[in-house]
Amino acid sequence: MYKKRIAWVLVFAIPMGFWVSVSPATLAGPVKDEVLAFGHQFFQAFNAGDWETFASLWWQSEETTDFEPEEPFRMDGWSQVSGSWRPFLNLVAQGPPGVFSISPRQQRVTSLGDDAALLTGHFVGNSQFLGEPETFAGRFTLVLQKRQGKWLIVHVHASFLPEP
Repeated sequence: MYKKRIAWVLVFAIPMGFWVSVSPATLAGPVKDEVLAFGHQFFQAFNAGDWETFASLWWQSEETTDFEPEEPFRMDGWSQVSGSWRPFLNLVAQGPPGVFSISPRQQRVTSLGDDAALLTGHFVGNSQFLGEPETFAGRFTLVLQKRQGKWLIVHVHASFLPEP
């Protein structure tokens, strides 16, 4: 067992650690501004329940994936992702203003090459769907890829912060 662990570290962990430590770079300048503007548009559409804008920000492919805190499993493909998001955003759109909102915090843009980037951060949310105000917090990662000159979401991972 001990030898297998050493082999795993030598073969996989060390090369991966090297790649991760030298490859991604925190961005500054126009690409960072583009990705942050994209994130602003994402959260604005989300908070308004604007399905058309929200959907236009995604790569609408069967390779798109999404992990959300309320879903027990990963959503695979645009049909599953949109099937989960559209009804929720319709509820947000039909509710009174502010029935649901999320504000991003501590956003960070990381380059993954010329046409890919991560937008990571935390969020604070407020909900009044059931009459009682509820506040929650979590973290998110948007994996973006530039396709035909436009940034699109290819993967999302969001989770709530653990209760203290």
